[in-house]
Amino acid sequence: MSHPDFSQHLPLQQDHPLALDQLHQLSNCLIDIYHVDTHCDRSTFIDLIFDRYARLIPHDAALWSGTSYGPSFPHDPAIRYMHFYNLPNAISAFWQLKENYQARAEMIAYQLANPGKGNIVNAKTPGLEHVFPQLFASQGIRHLLAIYLLDPATKLFSIISLYRFNDAPYTEAERCLHELASPHIQAVLRLQALALLDLSGAKPDKESSMAVADSAGALHHAHPLFLQIVKQEWPDWQGPELPQAVANGNFLNRAQTQFVGKRIVILSQPQGELHLLSARHKDRFDDLTRRERQIAGLFASGLSYKEVARQLDVSPITVRNTLANIYKKVGVSDKGELTNILATRALRSGPEAPGP
Repeated sequence: MSHPDFSQHLPLQQDHPLALDQLHQLSNCLIDIYHVDTHCDRSTFIDLIFDRYARLIPHDAALWSGTSYGPSFPHDPAIRYMHFYNLPNAISAFWQLKENYQARAEMIAYQLANPGKGNIVNAKTPGLEHVFPQLFASQGIRHLLAIYLLDPATKLFSIISLYRFNDAPYTEAERCLHELASPHIQAVLRLQALALLDLSGAKPDKESSMAVADSAGALHHAHPLFLQIVKQEWPDWQGPELPQAVANGNFLNRAQTQFVGKRIVILSQPQGELHLLSARHKDRFDDLTRRERQIAGLFASGLSYKEVARQLDVSPITVRNTLANIYKKVGVSDKGELTNILATRALRSGPEAPGP
């Protein structure tokens, strides 16, 4: 199955059925959604979004999920995140039962046939007469209104689905409203991820850039420069998953840590359910050990050999020998040069993360 092109904007047809008052309702709903406090936790934030969205398009339940192409897509899509609104968590396990794989693949293929377009689905939808009852009607869902979007930077699908348990079908006007509103909902969810940058106090500059990922290593948002920097270490890499060397192991499961590659450094800081990542080019200090960075920092702060030794409970000779190695690695010849370089580096990169 070829990958659909989500990058082209699909304009609403001129003969859309929306009346002027419905467009005003859409505008008011989007204003309410954009005013949701982005600093609350992720689950609460998404619930608040769908609470407000239900005023525009009434629905009993909703799903916001992210997925990407797996080796046997669409039969085995790689689900990166899934948030249920008024849906039991057990429904996720039901949809992922092996006997439902084929039905789920047919449903995904149907949705991807109209990328970026709203789709009304029920038991009468041509081609899905058997699929819909198996996946949805058996769970009490009577009508589905869904749209598939793609972030061109991270290559991550976003699926925004609205469910009704009653017999009232979705209308063509509601389909158009969902089509118009969904990119804004996606943008708001992205803004909430970007709010992590403000919470952390991190300030990206021309030499480093930021991204937000989950604990499974899937990017939710990334500045273009972040992607460019990562590609310098792995030229063939494509999202949404971080490279295996970064995503595997304990890198995303520690309080704060850094990955040091051959050409780049990635710093990770947990922010609630997500992780704030910062990528930059590697410099000479990144090859220092943790103890070498400690000694360099203390010595550059104005302490003498003996004062550094006393604070770290080592001998002054150890400090002197370590500083000689530091000077050689970094390419400086005296304390003044070391202090200036460390000060410039701190302004650019912020505080040091724990190292090996």
